[in-house]
Amino acid sequence: MMYAEVLSKITDVYNRMTKSEKKIADYMLQKRGDPQFMSITTFAQECKVADGTVFRFCQTLGYRGYNDFKLALAQAHGHEQPNNFQPDIDEDVYRSLSIDDSPETTGKKLLALYTAALHQTATLLDNSEVVRAAHMLQNANHIYCLGNGGSQIIAMEAWVRFLTVSKKFETIQDTHLQVIGSALLSEEDVIWCFSYSGATKDMMDILGAARARKAKVILVTRYIDSPAARFANVILICGSNESPMQSGALVAKISQLYVIDMVYQEYLKLDPAECEANRNATAAVIAHRLL
Repeated sequence: MMYAEVLSKITDVYNRMTKSEKKIADYMLQKRGDPQFMSITTFAQECKVADGTVFRFCQTLGYRGYNDFKLALAQAHGHEQPNNFQPDIDEDVYRSLSIDDSPETTGKKLLALYTAALHQTATLLDNSEVVRAAHMLQNANHIYCLGNGGSQIIAMEAWVRFLTVSKKFETIQDTHLQVIGSALLSEEDVIWCFSYSGATKDMMDILGAARARKAKVILVTRYIDSPAARFANVILICGSNESPMQSGALVAKISQLYVIDMVYQEYLKLDPAECEANRNATAAVIAHRLL
């Protein structure tokens, strides 16, 4: 087990934690200390919670207790890492960015952040789910690429990416029109939903209306246990830990673009002849518009 996997467990269930448990989660995600060398009482004092809260926190993550949790951390730290391993990303990188940094320094910090996000996404993404998503899109009559707020930008990227190979893909930007469109779907249709948090009210309404019509849902999110996941047939996990203060951060979008391209490459394999013909046709009409 890698240390990143322990942190991924924490972020996956973060929204289901109590307020006190989140204090422990925040401590771990910000890497303020290493509990494998602390007693349960010391760790509880560091996190400013009770001993019992630490025990419940460990059980929430799926461990038998605190000692089991410490053992997992020790095993993770002891795992030999390749030379090109990128550290898990967190708020520290953002906080280290300074207006006094030179462009070169800023570039190096951002490169580390983006590279780590892609590594994390590659680790978290289930390739079998990618294949399932591609098949679901291939077999659909109609696909809506949808998101709310900044996620709608990513939904549009998916639409543009697939528009060159199929006319089945569409996007709607207004949330009222999104829910109207979802209310008219059929079981042969798909909503490809992009929601980093998986917990926006508008998206719950949209996905609820779609599933009531037996339409299928592909969800791209950071949290496998998010509310939106209850409606999803396929869940694609993206990396990058984004705090509320970083909502809409580009690093999270980069991770989702990686997911889109993974699905796109699998989609091409399902009907290469038609996809190639469509790509040639769309490329030809665009060529006439270029100087």
